[in-house]
Amino acid sequence: MCILWKNDLNHLVTPYAQFSSRCCAVRLSLEKFTCAIICVYLPNDNYSNVVSDEMRDTLDSLEAFICALNVDCILLGGDYNVDFLRTNADTTEFIIFFK
Repeated sequence: MCILWKNDLNHLVTPYAQFSSRCCAVRLSLEKFTCAIICVYLPNDNYSNVVSDEMRDTLDSLEAFICALNVDCILLGGDYNVDFLRTNADTTEFIIFFK
């Protein structure tokens, strides 16, 4: 996963330190507005009734990172590997995380 930008935007974009092997983030600083852009790659669905350690660790790291931010907005993107038609543990954990 990655976040790309043109060189002429380097003065507006600052990468954050890596907080998870499954996430990356940058800070976009405009004149009166700051935004964190986060790219997330969640683990593949485990089709289980138990949340995988990797899913829990990734969501815990993401939550801690988001809670520490001091920005006007947060944009999340990436590959969540979630199928909302399934009712397994990883999908349920993902839904709970965003409530």
